[in-house]
Amino acid sequence: MLIDEQINTPVKCKITQNSLEFSCKTTLGSAFDSYECEQIEGEKLEIGFKSRYLIDALKATETDQVILNLNGVNKPIII
Repeated sequence: MLIDEQINTPVKCKITQNSLEFSCKTTLGSAFDSYECEQIEGEKLEIGFKSRYLIDALKATETDQVILNLNGVNKPIII
């Protein structure tokens, strides 16, 4: 998924039994990506992120895989 770092685009994340789906819409268009996951625990969830924070966190990782810990819609995410 391509997100412009200069535009603070909200990203919607939908978590299902075995996949993560990311989507966003801007004045330039929309984007959608889906990823198969090795392990997802808990209930289905839809949550939004500020793209800038998500990009910064993922850039700071040194691996190709990350673990996302979510405890609910109004709770912070741990990457």
